[in-house]
Amino acid sequence: MNDLLVKQYPPLFHAATDIDGFVRAFTAMAHVRHLTISCPDQPAAQRYRKDAVDYALISLRVAVERANPLALESLSLTSVHPAAPFYLRPQLSIGASPSSSRVWHRVRRLKMEMESFAYGDDHPSDHLKILHTYLQSFSQLHHLDFRWLGAKGPCPLSLDAEPCTSRPASLDCAKACPLSSERPACKPIKFRHLKSMHLKNASLDASQAAAFVMSHRKVLQEFEYEQCHLRSGTWDDALAPLTRICGNDDWKRKQEEVMEVPLMLSPVDDKNDAECVQNALWDDEPCRKNKGLQALRKVSLRTREILPEHVRRLLRTARVAWH
Repeated sequence: MNDLLVKQYPPLFHAATDIDGFVRAFTAMAHVRHLTISCPDQPAAQRYRKDAVDYALISLRVAVERANPLALESLSLTSVHPAAPFYLRPQLSIGASPSSSRVWHRVRRLKMEMESFAYGDDHPSDHLKILHTYLQSFSQLHHLDFRWLGAKGPCPLSLDAEPCTSRPASLDCAKACPLSSERPACKPIKFRHLKSMHLKNASLDASQAAAFVMSHRKVLQEFEYEQCHLRSGTWDDALAPLTRICGNDDWKRKQEEVMEVPLMLSPVDDKNDAECVQNALWDDEPCRKNKGLQALRKVSLRTREILPEHVRRLLRTARVAWH
């Protein structure tokens, strides 16, 4: 029977389903703080099937939940396929228990890069709903960085407002179940401790961005939309909550200026002092001697902050004797 099983399933499949081996490995790493999971280049035909990688994700999740690392605070999912959140979510999964979510509640930083896929009214939306449920598992999240790989994807933080994830209009059940028909298909995501959010390569509406900023206005300190496209509205509409929060439009006029300032030991305006610094200080001309000392003494406040402490002490206390 063992020979038949080995011939039917490759050794990699048996290694991926060895949950006890995964548990022993994570038990030995009780102080792990950052966990990185990467499974790129999955064929599109395997999106609704299980392979050895998917079983490895299940074993990995079960092992982390059983080991219960107390120091785990950062999670990076790089180049994961769309079905990966289905096997990594702690709710209603294989080997999940009521205490499975407590491990992922400790995560403070989440970096996620997911391969994009076709979505819309003509495509199934189950992967988007699974992603929405998976992000809700991190209730104590402080920093979120999400990026779509390939084509632009929807905003993962506003999937409740996506037309493809809403209830179909053709099924009118207002008379049969009026309460359920009024509720959205997905519950809006709200992180109560989120401080920074970075979204890259996404396509969203201005109303979605405005609703997210407004719902997190009390905790959010930094947010960034990089390579994002607005399907409707303008960026002024998307950032309109900032005007309501600040009470005015002063935030539009604030710009960050970055410039390189050269380090100089003398003012640029005084050409004589600049020439004295370039010449040797032990020149025979007394005028240049005095001006050279004065140029060294005229160090700006910015230069004093840049120079090391022992150099500043030397300039203050040094006595030069001319022979």
